[in-house]
Amino acid sequence: MKTIRIGGVPEHYNLPFYRICEKQPFLSLGYKVDFTGYSTGTGSMLSDLRDNHLDMSVLLTEGIITDQHEGNSAKIVAHYVKSPLVWGVHKHVNNAFDLKNGVSQKTRFAISRPKSGSHLMAYLYAKKFGVNIHDDQFEVVNNMNGAAMAMEVDQADLFLWEKYTIKPLISQGIFSRIDELSSPWEPFVIVANDVIQKNETPFIEALIAWLRTETMRIKQNRIESINDISTRFKLEASDVSYWLEQVEWDVKAVLSDQEFEHIEQILIDLNIIQPQNVTG
Repeated sequence: MKTIRIGGVPEHYNLPFYRICEKQPFLSLGYKVDFTGYSTGTGSMLSDLRDNHLDMSVLLTEGIITDQHEGNSAKIVAHYVKSPLVWGVHKHVNNAFDLKNGVSQKTRFAISRPKSGSHLMAYLYAKKFGVNIHDDQFEVVNNMNGAAMAMEVDQADLFLWEKYTIKPLISQGIFSRIDELSSPWEPFVIVANDVIQKNETPFIEALIAWLRTETMRIKQNRIESINDISTRFKLEASDVSYWLEQVEWDVKAVLSDQEFEHIEQILIDLNIIQPQNVTG
């Protein structure tokens, strides 16, 4: 029996992977799945993929493309979520930051890790204001709670995070949402290290097929899914209901490196990566 170690953020998008761990549908093929929730986000998972602590991950697309340009040999093997990810832009309730003044080269962003979504999307958000931000404008905080602590003592001004995941901290009066930003690309992809790519094709194919079926079932069985997600991830049922209407999983194998060239070009335009390696 071979164990496949998969990582992903502990959020509602990854409900199918939590169910894989509970159902273990690939035992007959000789595979057991361990899924680990990474509250520290894509940057942390990229590091663990490089260090062989993970075999596969569900990653933000912009994160893996950026890391591929820095030598990560992991490959995008499947599309996962098609609908845009909506990022909330937040400040601490006691912070005097005023969006009317826009974002500047003095605006400080809290980020979970370098190359995480909170990091890379900050570049895209600043671009809305015609601003190119720099490395010294980022404060690494690891996760949502770290952001809350850092921003309470005025170490950062803004924090970008998935709008529903962070909502409990808004309800607690810690954060205030002042804006939103939708990703201009498919947000989540499934990534495998080079060993899994080369040696475990049967597992990858079985995983894609199972996820396609399960994501359709989640959409079809709304009441069951809403109850599961709201309980499991501690979200309001009304928020989950709205999110479930909007989300589009589209799990399918990646057929060509060219499928991500438009995302790569956006990252080049933002000066996050340089035009060199081919993604995929």
